Amino acid sequence: MSGWGGVEVRRSIFLLTCLLLLGSCRTDSSPSVRIGVLLPYGSDTADYFRSMQLAVDELNAAGGVRGRPLELVLYDVMWDAEISYASFHQAVDDGAVAVLGGFSSALAQREAEAALERRVPLIGCCSSSDLLTTIQPPGPDHFFFRVIPPDRLQSVIIADRAYNRADLQCRNLGIVHMDDSYGNPLSASLAANFEALGGTVAASVSHAFFTIDFSTQVAAMAAANPDCIVLVSTIDDGRGFRKTWMDTGHPSVKWLASDAMFGAALGETFADPHLSDGIEVIFPWDLGTPSADAFVARFTARYGAPPTASALSSYDEAAALGLAIVAAESLDGDAIRDALVRVGNAPGTPIPAGDLEDAVTRIQRGEEIDYLGFTSTIEFDACGDVTSAYAILRLDANVPIGYTVVEAGLTASSVASPCP
Repeated sequence: MSGWGGVEVRRSIFLLTCLLLLGSCRTDSSPSVRIGVLLPYGSDTADYFRSMQLAVDELNAAGGVRGRPLELVLYDVMWDAEISYASFHQAVDDGAVAVLGGFSSALAQREAEAALERRVPLIGCCSSSDLLTTIQPPGPDHFFFRVIPPDRLQSVIIADRAYNRADLQCRNLGIVHMDDSYGNPLSASLAANFEALGGTVAASVSHAFFTIDFSTQVAAMAAANPDCIVLVSTIDDGRGFRKTWMDTGHPSVKWLASDAMFGAALGETFADPHLSDGIEVIFPWDLGTPSADAFVARFTARYGAPPTASALSSYDEAAALGLAIVAAESLDGDAIRDALVRVGNAPGTPIPAGDLEDAVTRIQRGEEIDYLGFTSTIEFDACGDVTSAYAILRLDANVPIGYTVVEAGLTASSVASPCP
């Protein structure tokens, strides 16, 4: 374990976070059914926890788990995979019957290992790396699920739009990517798909998470003379690379980005929102649907401001997991895992996001349900993956919501899953 990862420090941060987010959190023994939440806490991630809490409160208002309320117990994992791993074990030791996590692919890798060791289900909101598809074998030893589609779908869409869209027609592509379990496989898949269309990958340069000085990467990319650059980076790192590119007077290029470039800045180094203006981000969730609009209205009424769009995924993961706990015949990890597959897949009465009271009522009557969600059509395959339609959003800090929708409903249905 690195950094300040002691249990007492994590507990102190947890208590402070509870005060900031909810006013109070229970840490004593109680009749509640506990769900661990592994989240790197900050102002940018608060909406994810609030979305989870909204789903849990709606489930509790419908009766909870046979009269017992669900309770979220938060652990600050501080962007550290080893702290995530230790926190998963701590959450289970503290009585959690399942865990919400997977905030990034690097964190999810270690969390999934702990999930298998403890045979406790883990569902992730935001970790899309292809490496996670087969991190656990299909079957009785699979405990990792996610409500975001894997990057093998995203890479096909980015390559296709970059090469074929009339206003882009990229032929010499530059790829800037994080040197980690998210950036490396996604950049490799993107390069292969773009070259299969007839394009050339002029350069692919990597950087560490939270890089400050991008001069080396910018020099290498400029020497390759790309006509388009795809940022497979967080919003901080993507802004940092773009700022250095523009400050050093390099030629104008067309900018695209993977889903990690969408959202609030994680730090303050490159927090200027205008550094993102004009970048087109591939986003794996539907926006503007009736259920999504209704969620935003409920969230805003409760917390006083609308959520970041990507926080919708946290509502889905908490709703799906909570329904599985309600539907399971016991609080055993295997039973909850099996119930998660049932409530997240057909057949069963379709349950749109926000209809959790109806879902609990049907479960209590012994009926089967099929939770659809609004961030994807939740249908878990044998490896816990889902598929989704994608949108392309053009970032614009002058627009109140921070973006305009360029295209929507893009799919990569031709991409086969290794776990059908």
